[in-house]
Amino acid sequence: MVLMHSENRTNVRLLAIKKLSFMAFLVASSYGAFATAWPILLKEIIIDRAKIGFFTAGLSMLGMIFLISLVPLIHKFKPKQLYFISLISTSILFLLHVYVNNVYTFLIVAILNMFFMTVQIQCFGILIRDHSSLKNINQNENLIFILGNFGWLIGPLASSWIVSHYGVDLVFVMASLFLLMGTHLFAFTKTTEHKSTEEKLNIFKNLITFIKKKKLRKIYFLNAGLEIWWCLPFIFVPLEILREGYASKYIGLFLFSVIVPLILTELLLKKMSKKFSEKVLLICGYSILALSTCACFFANNIIQIALFVIAGSFGLALIEFNVESLFFKTIKKLEGEKFYGPFTTAKTAGSFIGKLGIAFCLSFFTFKYIFVFMFFVMISLMTLATQIKK
Repeated sequence: MVLMHSENRTNVRLLAIKKLSFMAFLVASSYGAFATAWPILLKEIIIDRAKIGFFTAGLSMLGMIFLISLVPLIHKFKPKQLYFISLISTSILFLLHVYVNNVYTFLIVAILNMFFMTVQIQCFGILIRDHSSLKNINQNENLIFILGNFGWLIGPLASSWIVSHYGVDLVFVMASLFLLMGTHLFAFTKTTEHKSTEEKLNIFKNLITFIKKKKLRKIYFLNAGLEIWWCLPFIFVPLEILREGYASKYIGLFLFSVIVPLILTELLLKKMSKKFSEKVLLICGYSILALSTCACFFANNIIQIALFVIAGSFGLALIEFNVESLFFKTIKKLEGEKFYGPFTTAKTAGSFIGKLGIAFCLSFFTFKYIFVFMFFVMISLMTLATQIKK
């Protein structure tokens, strides 16, 4: 009877991972579509690139505050319930972007969207961990990132066609529909019971405990580096594409091209990841990003810059799922709900640092100098990766 119960539990986890992976594809398709329309809306509402940098940096800072503050909520309620609510809410907010016509409406929708996105970030990571063992966490993360990146491939590609034929509003509608489909699938996904520790969780003590763990600090910064990089393809390169006079559809095509090498590399790593340690892959990944930013600085036009940013995706693929699986291998399973919240602030912290640094560069220098800032960040993180123990 015990053996049968164990087998049933294992089957539930395997089925849940498969459904969560396909749901990741639908959710990523939604976010990929939204990411295509977002820079266009930013340019219409705020206009100035430096101001856009400061505004989006402020949103990222707010997201970091949300992530830290939401830890007790994740600790108290079931991640599945919170994740479902956040998906529904985000779907509605994506649709509301169609009606955004002034700064104040834009600000309210953007803040609410950031709140529910932070809930999703924390809950989804915990759900994956709850349905994975230390032995298969790397494989599960790899599968989810691959399918998620396929979504990031489809979303921008479909959006580029829709923008050129029907305008940006329909892209927000499409993003909302993709998210609703993901929500529907998730509602019928059977998951194992999430085990929570009984003691009351103090936000600040928990944060201090996390900071004191030296190895977690290093992984935190390596995770933050991903979001610093993503500021380029998802905000500032698209803004430069528009500034150079190219049609809005080219943003979608550019984002599609950014994801292609990411998927190809991650598919290759799915077969070869066991041959290399996370440390080696992280060093190689950040080395590629450093070289890519260096090449962007010496590029002569936006087309060359876009190509070098696309090439940087080969490095991103070596970092993405490895840094998260490294985090889960470093902590105990039931510490996930306590430390995953602080760990995920790396995403918003990195996004804040990237956007703020680029905004300052654009305030005083020409566009190409943002790559000097990015180069020093990537080379610093490559050095940090060499200090990770195998």
